[in-house]
Amino acid sequence: MRTVIIFLLSLSHVLSASCLENDTPSMANHSSPDGYQEPSSPVQTFASIANTAGPSGILIQPKGGAVFKNHVGNVGNVEVIYKGVSDGTNDVGARTCTIDLHLVPASNQIQTKSINLSSPSVIHLSYGLRPHDSGSSQPIWANFVPPPGACGDFHLVVYERQLYKDTVIHFQSAAPIIHFECANMVAPKVYPPSSMSEL
Repeated sequence: MRTVIIFLLSLSHVLSASCLENDTPSMANHSSPDGYQEPSSPVQTFASIANTAGPSGILIQPKGGAVFKNHVGNVGNVEVIYKGVSDGTNDVGARTCTIDLHLVPASNQIQTKSINLSSPSVIHLSYGLRPHDSGSSQPIWANFVPPPGACGDFHLVVYERQLYKDTVIHFQSAAPIIHFECANMVAPKVYPPSSMSEL
């Protein structure tokens, strides 16, 4: 029994440590306007679209329907601004730890309750983005350019990792559809393309 209690306490400590200051973003091209500075976790296979137990952060930018150029000589900059929740803005002690960003090709089919993040067509942009001052009310800023060959409509899936009532929870908080406008190129059926001839 003592061994079980020690194991549970250790597990609790590991989960709580997920939101500590040493979380660092990886695989991201990011910058911080107006003086903000920003200094990984494995991706979950499915990101739920359903409501979650914790209060969700808000994706301020980009808005659904935004259009970005993606062709030689004119590549758009996609700026992501995400306002997480912090201890002082809710009564349950919830705070955003990090967010992950993924691009998922939009489908003409009826949307299901989850987006499959393990599909080969998903573009994983970044894991573990956080504000400079973790746990504060600072927004998370990130910038990326459209990946080569990404044309048409994509869901920008924001996957939030949050400390909620002393438990780390994971959920999808946003998935607006944004559009990449390409010129003189045919979009590959599956991203990433298997060869340059598919671009």
